[in-house]
Formats: sequence, structure tokens, C-alpha cells
Amino acid sequence: MILDPMPESTPVAPPAVSAVFSPRNRPRFAGGPGTGTTSADPGKLRGFATVSRTATNTLNSHFSSVKNAWSAFTASCSWVNIEAESFLAGFERLLAANAADADWIEQVATAFETAGAGAVADSMLNALFIQYAAPNQVGLNDIAGLNAAQLTTWLAVPTNKARLQGLLQNQEYNPAVTAAWWTSLGHTVDAGTGKVTIGETQELLINTFPAIIGNLQGVSYTARNQANRLVLTQMLKEFDVYVRETAKELARLHPHG
Repeated sequence: MILDPMPESTPVAPPAVSAVFSPRNRPRFAGGPGTGTTSADPGKLRGFATVSRTATNTLNSHFSSVKNAWSAFTASCSWVNIEAESFLAGFERLLAANAADADWIEQVATAFETAGAGAVADSMLNALFIQYAAPNQVGLNDIAGLNAAQLTTWLAVPTNKARLQGLLQNQEYNPAVTAAWWTSLGHTVDAGTGKVTIGETQELLINTFPAIIGNLQGVSYTARNQANRLVLTQMLKEFDVYVRETAKELARLHPHG
């Protein structure tokens, strides 16, 4: 006999698709005081950067194909349950990371060419690569490795400025450690008179964070005095504005008074 069994009454659940991918973070900043030296061949570094860019361009063409294929799949199979999907965003981050690697290595090569030698102090490399560091990677000792121009560029990024402000505000009460750090930023002391001449990097920090520097134990009294004078000047300006605005408002409310 030919049997025609009853159809299955339990619905079959559609398969769940999970496509997850994210590239690993690539640290390009060592951090720390950087007391050693690093050696490299600028020509080989530039050669690597060129090969890396070529590979990234090839990978980018594959990304377009994968992106189109995924769009076609989701359009024609809308019934499929997509449990997790991060591979397209991860692919884009991978391309961006590869491009950043090539730029980073080019800067390494330039640093060695500028030095004119096969070895460069780690402090110089840290000053160059601090721009690649996440805000939570940077400490006060890393700031000490920057000159005023480098620090100005770094502070132009709001998250970097907020990070340094937090570091200064949360400095533990250890005047000796703070004094050593502040001195490492560069100032001169007259041996005969003991007069302190503030360094360019110190001047930048005073102008950027006067209220903090003015109250930071371990900072030279010369620097704290200058910082507190700046704060006082700003307070007087604000008070001046307040007095003028208040006078205008009183004149408006009592025109004949």
C-alpha cells in the first residue's frame, strides 16, 4: 500500500544566523618614561608600509563583494533569524586599522630619518606616538616626554585634555613625586639666587589648568604663584562683568531711581 503520512504539525523554526567578527586592538604606544633606545631601518619600514597599503586595497575590494552578497542574502531571505551580525562593521574596522598601521610605520620611518641614525630614544618615539594612545593609556610620565609643541597638539583633542585634567586632579598627596615630575618638564634654577625660570611646557600647563597647578603640592612656588595670579585675574574679570550687568539690570528696573 502507498501510505500518505500526516504532515508534521510542529512548525520548523528557521535557522538562526550568527556572523560576528571584530579585529583585535593594536597598541601603537608603549607608554612609560621611555629610557631606552630603539633601532630600525627606515627603508625597510617604508617598504612594509607600501606592501601593507597594497594588501589593504585588495582587502577593500573583497569587502565590497561581501557587503553586496550580505545585502542580497538578507533581501531574498528575510525569514532568516539573524541572531548576531557584526562582521561588516568589524571588516571596516579592520581596514581602518590596517591603514592606520601603514601611517604609523611611515611616521616611525620619518622619526629615524630625522634622527639621522639607526637608533632613536624611546622618549622621542613616545612623544610621536602619544597621538595613537587611548586616553586611559597616558600617564603624567608620558606627558613629561613631550615638548610644548607636541603637548599643544595633543591637548587639542578634547578627550586628551580631559584625561590630563583628571590625572592632575587625582594626583595623590605625594609632593616629592609631583616635584620630580614637574621638574622633569623643564625649568631652570639660578644656582646663586635660587630663582626658578619656568619652562615652556610648564608654562603651557599653567595657562591650560591654572586652578589645578596653583594648588598642586610639589609644583614650584614660582609656578603656583603665576597660576594663582591667572585665576585671580579671571575671577576679577568675571566679577567686573557681573557688576556691569547688574548695574544695567538695576537701571532698567528703576529708570528714575
